[in-house]
Amino acid sequence: MKAKKNEVSNHAIVGIVTLLIIFIVVLVFLFLRIEIKVEINNFEDCVKDGNLIIESYPRQCRANGQTYVEVLEQELKLDQLMLCL
Repeated sequence: MKAKKNEVSNHAIVGIVTLLIIFIVVLVFLFLRIEIKVEINNFEDCVKDGNLIIESYPRQCRANGQTYVEVLEQELKLDQLMLCL
């Protein structure tokens, strides 16, 4: 009878310790996931912050209710392209 009582208390202790470890791991994970808000001023900042990129032309990025448009370098004109051929 004593052996069963010790067995039950050992299982209870192992269960409590396991739950405690899981709880601590979850808290650490949540704590590390908290990120400092980065000020977003342009398309590049928006992309670096990991926000959604809309595959349009030019590309767009949305963050905090704002849409930032990618600034493209001056495009070649059609006659410049014809000279390349």
